[in-house]
Amino acid sequence: MQKRTGFARSEEVGVPDSLLMPAGGPGSNFQKQASKESTDSENWPHQATAMNDTAFGTFIEDLGKGQIVGRQVLASPVLGEIELTINLSKFGITVSINRGKNLTIRANVNNTPAPYVKLYLMDGKVCVCKAKTQPSRKTTAPVFGQAVEFQENFKHRTLQITVLGDCGRMERKLFMGIAQINLDKLSTLPQPVTSWYKLFHNSSLAPGLAPIRKDSENSLLGGQQQ
Repeated sequence: MQKRTGFARSEEVGVPDSLLMPAGGPGSNFQKQASKESTDSENWPHQATAMNDTAFGTFIEDLGKGQIVGRQVLASPVLGEIELTINLSKFGITVSINRGKNLTIRANVNNTPAPYVKLYLMDGKVCVCKAKTQPSRKTTAPVFGQAVEFQENFKHRTLQITVLGDCGRMERKLFMGIAQINLDKLSTLPQPVTSWYKLFHNSSLAPGLAPIRKDSENSLLGGQQQ
């Protein structure tokens, strides 16, 4: 896959077999989507030089390996955790979504949703590529056992993980938490890296690294379908 500087919005389609790497046996699969470049991403510099110790979350204990947050995370409750295995190589980025635990459901939601995960590979504010898991069973401790490979360079890139809940075809998708991972930080560790990542509200995002997509609280509470 060659890096593109702009993406057109499209319908979700199945990932080619060459990109699927089942971690939990037959039936594990992702849907991969084209992406849209942020309108303010032009002239946006690489963020690696701008991130300081604060962005790496040194003031918060027990973050996942390479996880980055902003100071606003101090006002955000932990919404749950997700376990990932990430392998960085010259051939690309392999992300295994293993399982989640202690996922939080809003008080006004009557039924337990079926959690699923959206992954965004970010270059500054540009989404290079993305994928999503199939929904798990309805639970707050989902087991995914799914993996995907991005055939992209990991340098100066951020991986955004958004957990959503499927409450049914006619219902809104439920935001369940977000995490950001600095891949340059992970590249200094022995590969692959397995870690639990804490999920927070959007306000936890590191300064200057806000995603182009907040398919999360703002849009979902407004009633938009994802």
